[in-house]
Amino acid sequence: KFRFQFDGMLEEAIQDGINHAEYEMSLQGEKLLESLKGYYQKETEEYIEVAPNPFFITFYSICLMVLQYGDKKIDGQSMFVRNLGYLKEDIHIELLKRRKINNEFMGLLGLTLIPIFAIKPIEQWALWNMPEMEKVYYGIEGMAATVFLMFLTVGIYKMITMLKRINHTDNYKNQKIKELAEQEQINRMICWYIGKRKRQAEKLNKVLREIGYPYNLAEFILLQCFTGIICLIIGCMLGLGFGIQGIGVILAGVFSWNLGYYGKLVGILVKKQILIMEREEEIVRFQTIILMVAHIDRITIEEILQRMEYFAVIFKSRIFDISNQLSYKGINIFREEKGKCAFPPFEKLLDGFIACDSMPVWQAFADVEADRSYYVEKHKQDNEELILKKSLIAKTIAFIPLCAVILLKLIVPFVVEGILGLSSNIQI
Repeated sequence: KFRFQFDGMLEEAIQDGINHAEYEMSLQGEKLLESLKGYYQKETEEYIEVAPNPFFITFYSICLMVLQYGDKKIDGQSMFVRNLGYLKEDIHIELLKRRKINNEFMGLLGLTLIPIFAIKPIEQWALWNMPEMEKVYYGIEGMAATVFLMFLTVGIYKMITMLKRINHTDNYKNQKIKELAEQEQINRMICWYIGKRKRQAEKLNKVLREIGYPYNLAEFILLQCFTGIICLIIGCMLGLGFGIQGIGVILAGVFSWNLGYYGKLVGILVKKQILIMEREEEIVRFQTIILMVAHIDRITIEEILQRMEYFAVIFKSRIFDISNQLSYKGINIFREEKGKCAFPPFEKLLDGFIACDSMPVWQAFADVEADRSYYVEKHKQDNEELILKKSLIAKTIAFIPLCAVILLKLIVPFVVEGILGLSSNIQI
């Protein structure tokens, strides 16, 4: 920022920042600078595809706008410097959010896993006091209880990990899954499966689009099957390792398959609910983008939508549909979308796009800066409430494995053995 204010040379300012950055940041800076230089040569490579998070994408977009349209003064301040201020504010909010969520979730993952390691000591202590309970612990029921506790713990561990995550967008996509889903025989089987469950498949496909999931419907179903198979193998191996045989192994396998197959779906639905709670954060991001480009003289609605789509997750499908239909429906597409949307902050943004039909972009979005200031402050409070809700859920479910171990390995076996012993004494 200082170097750019000094001489207005963007590339020299970035290079100066790279020279003073830490190693990992300098690597990102070199890649970003390489992509910006590629703009002059009309190369198709985009830094957006390799950027590690939205903040790098925002910085790249700010720099690219300076190369495309040049810098200008707004109320006596450089547009580039002003945009860096917006970015800096967003980064500070994110850092506070990360620090808060790390503090709230401290120790919960360990609390979830510890009860599993207590199973064997509990069994040894119980057998030392009551040797006749050997059948209870090492019979089919006892082994099945141990397998159930292990899967329960793993499932809760995954849920707490998901709640702890800051960024719920996942752009990673395994190309082997894509290649397998496109094979003729596998694709035919998936299409047959989807055809048998059309309504459920339509709902699932809609959810996948809403959360910006990297896999399409066919790939997700294939991924579910692979997850189910892996859990099936692990479940059967654990069952055999604990001495379970016959029907017990079959039950362990069926339970493991359902846990893996439907667990993937449950994870998607939980992720959707978390993203819905965070949708105002996405509106703030949109407002920041609009503020960054509104004063550019040659900016178009299509370009604004394209930049918004880079950062969209919850509203990605809506913005994508608007962009596709804008060329032949014109400004009416925003009116149609406004009728479908039931979220006032997003509706207000659509009003701004509608106003662009009769006035300049900066004038149509004149209220955005004031709205953004309000939502930034509101977002700080909402972040704390959201983190508290997440941590409350996590703290509640983190005790489930502990309670389950105490119940299934202490209370129930002692009660059952006591009742059986009492019955035998009465008969005698």
